[in-house]
Amino acid sequence: MTEPQVRTFTHVVSCPPLTDVGEMMGVYNNLLQACQIKGVINVPPAAGFTHPIEECQQQLQRDFLNTMQLLQTAVASYGSVTLVNARCTSASLTFVFQYVE
Repeated sequence: MTEPQVRTFTHVVSCPPLTDVGEMMGVYNNLLQACQIKGVINVPPAAGFTHPIEECQQQLQRDFLNTMQLLQTAVASYGSVTLVNARCTSASLTFVFQYVE
């Protein structure tokens, strides 16, 4: 009998200039909870993105929808998905996830 294998995958979203990083993390935390991802980010929830530059607002929303689709597919494919790490730099937010295959 084969031992279950723990697999890791990362997902990166852009963090445009002037982005409220706390708000961004809160919005993604809501998404993680809604998708039933274990290991959520320890930040207050946020209602949505409020970026002062329209193009950046649209980019944040596009990235969010792409991330939602990715997470829904991962949960449907693998069952249980766990957030291992979330790291934000001035240019991006990187998520590290694990699942058992």
